[in-house]
Amino acid sequence: MKFVKALVLLFLFFPIGVGAVGVSVSPSSLEVLYPDKQDLELVIQNISLEPVSVYIYPDDYKKSIVASPDEIKLLPDEFGRISLSLDFSGEESGVKNTQISVVTKAIDKRSFNAASGLKIPISINIHQESWRWSAAAVFVVAFGSLFILAIIVQLIFILSRPRKKKHWYNLNFLSHHKKRNIFGK
Repeated sequence: MKFVKALVLLFLFFPIGVGAVGVSVSPSSLEVLYPDKQDLELVIQNISLEPVSVYIYPDDYKKSIVASPDEIKLLPDEFGRISLSLDFSGEESGVKNTQISVVTKAIDKRSFNAASGLKIPISINIHQESWRWSAAAVFVVAFGSLFILAIIVQLIFILSRPRKKKHWYNLNFLSHHKKRNIFGK
């Protein structure tokens, strides 16, 4: 009986460690204003003591949210970057909520084969795409309006001044000139 008690105490005070796989993901949640921001990035770190494979996929809207790459292999304490591309152009305005699943499995088949994972909540606020002022639009509008204003000012100046006798160097010299009498008559 003493042997059993000693064995139970031994297992209670000196537990056998079990290594499981895990990752850390930054940011822990995402809020997106679409179409202002269409590309996001997740930074994933392997916090386990062995190499892992990490799979990334959205729970909903699989055609609208694309993870690139959708699978990465990480060594212990290694970082990986995942870019998320959003395309909700065919959707109506509103808020869409889903989660990005990050599932981790050990590469070594001999290790503890339980998969661990995280869910990253993502909230997409879709608003109607409105026209925005860009540098090219400001340039065209500003200089176009200045050009039109300059033409109007010149027309007003030309039409408001009194008519003078046309000089010989005027443009109309070729088409409307008087014939000079060479003999003085």
